[in-house]
Amino acid sequence: MKIPTFFLASCLLATAQNAAPVFSPQRVGNYLCDIYLAPSDIGGWGVYAGRDFDEGEIVEIAPRYVPLKSTEFMHNNALDDFHYGFTFQRDPEETSFGAAIFGMSMFYNHGVGAQRNVVYTSFGFEPDKHMTWGSMMIGFVANRDIRRGEELLSSYGETERWFTDRGLEMAQREEQEIPSQEELTKLEQQQCAKSIAGIGHSTWIDRVVAAQDIYELHVPYIQKEEMLPLQDHPTAVAKEFVQDGSLIEQAPALVVPMATYEVSPLEPMIIAWADLDPSLQEVVQDLREDGVYRMKGIDTETGRLVPDVLEFFEDSAILPAAGNIGLVRKVGPDGDSNCRLGIESAARDIENADIGSSGIILKLYATRDIQPGEELLLNLPDSSSWHTKTTLSQHLALTGQPIPKHLVDTYNPGLDDISLDDEEEPEL
Repeated sequence: MKIPTFFLASCLLATAQNAAPVFSPQRVGNYLCDIYLAPSDIGGWGVYAGRDFDEGEIVEIAPRYVPLKSTEFMHNNALDDFHYGFTFQRDPEETSFGAAIFGMSMFYNHGVGAQRNVVYTSFGFEPDKHMTWGSMMIGFVANRDIRRGEELLSSYGETERWFTDRGLEMAQREEQEIPSQEELTKLEQQQCAKSIAGIGHSTWIDRVVAAQDIYELHVPYIQKEEMLPLQDHPTAVAKEFVQDGSLIEQAPALVVPMATYEVSPLEPMIIAWADLDPSLQEVVQDLREDGVYRMKGIDTETGRLVPDVLEFFEDSAILPAAGNIGLVRKVGPDGDSNCRLGIESAARDIENADIGSSGIILKLYATRDIQPGEELLLNLPDSSSWHTKTTLSQHLALTGQPIPKHLVDTYNPGLDDISLDDEEEPEL
């Protein structure tokens, strides 16, 4: 029997894609991940070193960040407690931007003095008319040697004002106690993500480093053979084999106002109440009764910022702001998905019960065996609009970040899709 050429080519492509290595053969580290998220005794969740880092070494490159001009997208809701300032290099005087940064960047806790061990920074250059291939990345760099197991702490400023402006209390620890090697291994086995997303070798070498070389600027050191995947992954993929039913990743998430985010470039990444299946809606209702599913906002009666203004579930949305879960492509319950979502309370894993602005934990589970390098596909629908998908694509292009193919191929509604009966045909 003659096998159709297109079928044979598809099989070969699928086989090659599944078999393609995610990392370089030079990846020889005996650690499960470079950094990971876990509960912090400072409060909420924090970011921890999965290995030793040298002073001046990059500890994280954000897999995606979205500059937001309009302050309504980030102020007076939970994102205000997590976003970082952002300026475009083409107009450094413009400071009214903030950036929603995915990966772990928005969950570094505050540290002072010697406790502060990482610095928020950017490297590369966003595209302009003279450098259309440019790419600017955001991440954190070690400002001293860091030991495996240390919590990574950034600075929110020299005073408590950042906290008091948001109705928060600045928490600190006297001294961090590093667990034993055996305890660290066990913790990493529980917390290290089996997913990866973001830039690969070619973008780093040909776009980030090359742009820095043109301007003769310093590029922070990175162990690219071990940290960076070989290819760009604009959406999340499995970085190792994942067995059916096992946990792929877990990370805290924010509850944000649906009305604000459904008109923002973050809409393609949020999870609306209507997108949750009945079983997940029931879980959220239980979490609401426990007091952990809450939406920060302005009290209409007092005009003050309060921890919870939620009245109807339909008014809320979940923003997977940490890790790679927000970068998992949603294909719906009828699509060829390979993972599903779980939602739990953040309080159950935190000893001091300080859940801060992030009261829920998202957990991503495999629904079949997933090969290394295979794209993760979630069984929730993507209800975001064509307009916000296009806006997100523009934001990513403006900063030179990898753009997911499903955003580039976004459906553009047109007259071809308008069905008219004969009697409804417009007159010529």
